[in-house]
Amino acid sequence: MLDLGRFWDRLETNFPLGGPRRHLRETVLGAELADGLERAGILALRRVADTYPCPRPGGADCPRTVHPAESGGYLALCGNVPADCRPIALTAEDVALLAVDPARLCRSLATALSVHPKVEAVSGMGDTFRIGTFIPEPGLRYPIFFMTRTRAPGYAEALDALQSRQADGDYAVLVPTERFLPDDTVQRLADRGVTVLVLSDVVGLADKGLTTAVDPIRYFGGIGGRSPAGPHLAAGQIVARALVREAGQPPGWLDLHQRQLDDLRGAASHYDVFADQTNRTVVRKGGTIVRDVALSSFQSIRAALTKRGHFDATTEGPDLVSSKQIFQRARAIFDIKTGRSSWRIFPSIRTDEGHAVYSFAPDGDVSFAFVFLPED
Repeated sequence: MLDLGRFWDRLETNFPLGGPRRHLRETVLGAELADGLERAGILALRRVADTYPCPRPGGADCPRTVHPAESGGYLALCGNVPADCRPIALTAEDVALLAVDPARLCRSLATALSVHPKVEAVSGMGDTFRIGTFIPEPGLRYPIFFMTRTRAPGYAEALDALQSRQADGDYAVLVPTERFLPDDTVQRLADRGVTVLVLSDVVGLADKGLTTAVDPIRYFGGIGGRSPAGPHLAAGQIVARALVREAGQPPGWLDLHQRQLDDLRGAASHYDVFADQTNRTVVRKGGTIVRDVALSSFQSIRAALTKRGHFDATTEGPDLVSSKQIFQRARAIFDIKTGRSSWRIFPSIRTDEGHAVYSFAPDGDVSFAFVFLPED
């Protein structure tokens, strides 16, 4: 995999990056990188260059202009009088103007990162594109965007503008490097479920286009995390997996890094029920804490949460000998009810045969966070 660091850096000085082929090969990117990007279609041929960059730019008629030579080929001539630079003899290959094809770049990013591609420019926001949708599992769809800017204020303005348009959903924004990323903006967006990810350390170039060695599930794992984040957070170790539900909202699964787990623990009092397998505690709203909860109770609750349809504790629990009793004891810890009302997260259902099964069907105003160990 060829390192693209120089390419990502250049995108934040001039987008879409372009110039005469010889200049790109000798000065801007280097021959190997420029040739590889051209083969991948990311650098696309536009036309014959009108000008050729000058090493000592100055004067009203700089840079040098490209003219056909009588003997064939081209000459780059200084327009200043007197001339500040000597003419340069160039071939047709030298003066071919290459420029980044934004659509091809975005499609290549989508392919490399296992994003379902659908490239479209974001209306009213220059150099900002939706590259497609990341679908980690059925039912979860996250928009993925790419943007580039040449300074920190530009990123702050663009990221905030995009967030105002995407207020109803979680998504990720890909940026070339982290050098211009404003930490306060990245942090604020992370708190709202938006992940800003850096490409320079993870996406390189192979023979057939862009490639990466990272697992896309891990790379995009911070989307929707609503926790302190940084540009490389998604590369960290997953320490827990949680099902979180805000009152009135659908529940959603989150892969948690240590900082995310700490942040979620800090908000435990916000939820009607906060259960944490990593320290075997269950906290109820109002301050009631149950400690040393049996691991079998967490396993039984997780089985009920992940079961499609009704959960039959007699046949689907972690211990078939006493699985029903384990679930009933766990429900008394993990579930809530008001007075003599029915359970509000796992209500009981009586089958036609008179057999009791359970349904994960929380009341609309109930909030919870169930944290489990990732290996379970």
